[in-house]
Amino acid sequence: MAFNIVIALSAVTLLLGFSQSKEYHEMEWPIDLLIVVLWVTFSINIVMTIFKRKEEQVYISLWFMMAALIGVAVLFVVNGISVPVTLFKSYSVFAGTNDANVQWWFGHNAVAMVLTVPALAVFYYFLPKSAGVPIYSHRLGIISFWSLIFMYLWTGAHHLLWTPIPDWVQTLAMAFSIFPLLVDHFGHQPGQSGGQSRLLPQRLALSSGRAGLAGGRPGWLAGVAGPGW
Repeated sequence: MAFNIVIALSAVTLLLGFSQSKEYHEMEWPIDLLIVVLWVTFSINIVMTIFKRKEEQVYISLWFMMAALIGVAVLFVVNGISVPVTLFKSYSVFAGTNDANVQWWFGHNAVAMVLTVPALAVFYYFLPKSAGVPIYSHRLGIISFWSLIFMYLWTGAHHLLWTPIPDWVQTLAMAFSIFPLLVDHFGHQPGQSGGQSRLLPQRLALSSGRAGLAGGRPGWLAGVAGPGW
């Protein structure tokens, strides 16, 4: 109910023209504060549930869920730091290229933390559960987790190619934009998938994962500057 009220308030204030002019983060500071309160309340409930678990080992799905909770909070708060001048008007503490860089650090990683990371948490839980066998390697799951978190943090600047932000930032963003494509290519070679499951839920999960990786390739390539792009 509380989330629905905030969504309604966001829609009304935006229609009235109150906006920070930040993509994915248009709401003004009073709405931002409400979102922070709701997210912290939601996160406390999840984190305390994890702390009270009986199983000593933290399963890989929980790593991804905790990263989503913490990542969304940090990204939203940092990008939303502003100086209020009226009830529905504020100015960001960042300016110029710094503002653009922080904005797309937020914009790109917000998509990762809201969509990609929770989806992987569900995938890591659902697939072994439906197959009735333990995950092949928990250690590989941890490696994939930290690789994804580290890689995503640097790719936001590929939204700002050919702009006044430093060249090294753009180059770093392009390099890390290619990494998912390499992982996809070498991790899904034909003949390496083993026996295909006959269970429909598993087949749907595997197909959706592969389709998502394949569909993401144009985006990864578009994150690299090239002639005429």
